[in-house]
Amino acid sequence: MLISSEKQLLINLNKIQIFYIDKFIKDLFIKYHEIQYCILCNGSDNEFIAEKDQYGIPCPTVRCRDCGLIFSKKQLTNESMIRFYDKYYRRIYEGVDGVVSLIEIMEPPMIEFMGPFFHRFLPPAGT
Repeated sequence: MLISSEKQLLINLNKIQIFYIDKFIKDLFIKYHEIQYCILCNGSDNEFIAEKDQYGIPCPTVRCRDCGLIFSKKQLTNESMIRFYDKYYRRIYEGVDGVVSLIEIMEPPMIEFMGPFFHRFLPPAGT
């Protein structure tokens, strides 16, 4: 699936990324605080740049017209940042979810080659 802006394609996402982006967006424990003033010069005259990041995650981004700093208007709270990096970051930005998901996205010749290595990390059948 390609996420696009109105003018250009941004990034090609795999099924793991799509799943975890959706899960992150719907996570009720994720909280934000809105930045009213530029964190560099304390200016309040901002130019809107983007509504989402390159992965399609809502991330209103502005440029301060006074000093030029580009920043996110809505930023994760400290608790939400910990949750994001613990539960979502690697899965969204690398597109893998542990050994099982890595096997899912590998090409068949590589699975055959790496299979004996991965089986040491998989749960026993039937568990």
